[in-house]
Amino acid sequence: MLAVHSTIADYVDDVATVANELPSRPVVIGHSMGGFIVQKYLESHSAPAGVLLGAAPSGGIWRSTLRTLRRHPRALLAETLTLSPYRL
Repeated sequence: MLAVHSTIADYVDDVATVANELPSRPVVIGHSMGGFIVQKYLESHSAPAGVLLGAAPSGGIWRSTLRTLRRHPRALLAETLTLSPYRL
């Protein structure tokens, strides 16, 4: 099986491709990693507005992941192994 890897630039290019096909410039909205993609998109493209909801920080999520690992190691391990953030 071939693994496919996408970069943030790939996602930004996808947003730009879709935005360029629209009749007018769109308001771009992103949540979490999508918020980061909106930030990167707006660095080189114009839009009437950009909305970021819980945007990932530009430095990544390593600090918050490490903080969670220190505070709740079992919960983080369970979440990682089950791919479910709703573990109790």
